[in-house]
Amino acid sequence: MIGRALTAAKWIALGFGHKGLVLDLGSGNSPHPRADVLCDRHLTPTGHRHAKLVKDRSLVCADISALPFRDKVFSFVICRMVLEHIDPAQLPSALLELSRVASAGYIETPSPICELLMPDPCHTTFVELDADTLVFTPKAQSVPFPAVAYTLGRWRRELKVWQQFISNHQSLLSVRLSWTGSIAYRISTPASVPSSFSADTSDVLELFNNDDASFVDRSLRSVLKALVRRAFHAGGPRIHFRQSTSSTVRSDS
Repeated sequence: MIGRALTAAKWIALGFGHKGLVLDLGSGNSPHPRADVLCDRHLTPTGHRHAKLVKDRSLVCADISALPFRDKVFSFVICRMVLEHIDPAQLPSALLELSRVASAGYIETPSPICELLMPDPCHTTFVELDADTLVFTPKAQSVPFPAVAYTLGRWRRELKVWQQFISNHQSLLSVRLSWTGSIAYRISTPASVPSSFSADTSDVLELFNNDDASFVDRSLRSVLKALVRRAFHAGGPRIHFRQSTSSTVRSDS
């Protein structure tokens, strides 16, 4: 509950403190309360957004790669959960448009770990943050991720537990960048998983055979990366985990 409240507070705080106009790009059905202007590509429900588009203030229908606004007309632009949908070929023009129409802004996307735990066929790229540089890796293929989902069954078994996991690990599940002036980025070659993910089977085994909850929390990021690599690694040994109180948790490469 506290984690959700803090996340909501940070979200609401975005854009406040900027005296000029604020743009919410890809506003959808939950625009930011500070935004003066809303912008969305689709005026009707899509495969990704099923709720009605909010139209309670100025709303512009436009493509992110060709925004119909003057240079620097906005003091701040919010672009949340949008860039992962963009065709990789259009990313350079989209990012250029963001920095053209606004002096500063905030970008948020799902992290690669989030993409692989909860795959969305509407998302075209993995997004990472290397210092202050956004790194886009186009998805080589749209694939489900049963190995990790199955292995993490003990966390996903109960909805309340899974929601708590999401609430407590927002920094793990999302990529966030606040920028001023321009947006640094690079685009990698297409891949099934980002090259930064490394595999270490011993880490995986140690996590699921350790009863110390603090160890699980400290090791979560590196272990999830290891699971990601294992799931896409051709061949290799089958990994069996110790019997838990509810069921045997196992990952098959």
